[in-house]
Amino acid sequence: MISVLLWIVFIRYWQIVMRVPMNDDTKLAIVTLGSLALLAAVYLVAWVFYNIRLSKRLQRRKTRLVTADPPLRDYVGRWIIVDRPADLATANYIEVEVHRTLTEDKTIEEKIFRTSAGDT
Repeated sequence: MISVLLWIVFIRYWQIVMRVPMNDDTKLAIVTLGSLALLAAVYLVAWVFYNIRLSKRLQRRKTRLVTADPPLRDYVGRWIIVDRPADLATANYIEVEVHRTLTEDKTIEEKIFRTSAGDT
């Protein structure tokens, strides 16, 4: 977008320059605008080649990464329980409930994932 605007300004300045005799300020304007337009074009070409090289090197993934086993605990330390593990990846609606159980000496927290069709 900036390159297009620079080209428009560059062409407009050329129209102005063609009507006025050349002086030092006009030459400076032509050199400055030409340099900026050339710099923008070089930057654009360098950016495109950089992205092409980066995409070839990283080999974009087309599928999800498969992990060996789902985690047993979340980052807070609660146990993770999934009611239907096979349906978890394709479920339209997942309800998450944190269930706290008090025992004599400690509190046990469980994070329960329930899958459903999402019709409710």
